[in-house]
Amino acid sequence: MRIGNYDLAFNERGNLIKLVNTTDAHKMNWVIDPDYLADAGYHDDDKLFGEFSGVINGQSIISTDITPAVEQTTDTTTVNYAINDNVDFKIMYQNADGNVQVHYELANRTDATLDVSDFEVWIPFSYVMFRDKDVRKNIHNSSAFFASISNNYTKVANMRRDGENTSLGFYQTQGEVRSIGSYCD
Repeated sequence: MRIGNYDLAFNERGNLIKLVNTTDAHKMNWVIDPDYLADAGYHDDDKLFGEFSGVINGQSIISTDITPAVEQTTDTTTVNYAINDNVDFKIMYQNADGNVQVHYELANRTDATLDVSDFEVWIPFSYVMFRDKDVRKNIHNSSAFFASISNNYTKVANMRRDGENTSLGFYQTQGEVRSIGSYCD
């Protein structure tokens, strides 16, 4: 799938596994690649882009226990998790004037009130340091992660370590973000 200058690819679960700027000479993949995780001996498939966990009405949920429905068109990929008979979680990746827009929606299909006491969604950008001696790969194909949280405009800046090529921003445009952080293994 191509959006603007970006090539996107998804695995069978609908995880975003490739986000590459086609104008980038180094073709950096901005998201964690599950093939690299497997090759390097990491067992973090539950943390790929779009995986989630949470507590709804006292019930713990984790996305890896749910098989999502994945629909793709030319401009949109939609991943829908039917969490239970009452709740869906949907992720839509779409073209917004040449930019990649990611839309998250937690939907209550009933009139009953939901108690969502915890809900986390993984957005694993490539701020990895690769487990090999290829220094150029570490410089050109990884980024530093800077997060800023606010009431209505939380953002993540991924700055290329080489300081020479484009960087990437991920911005909240609607809804509420209560916390943001990074994970290291």
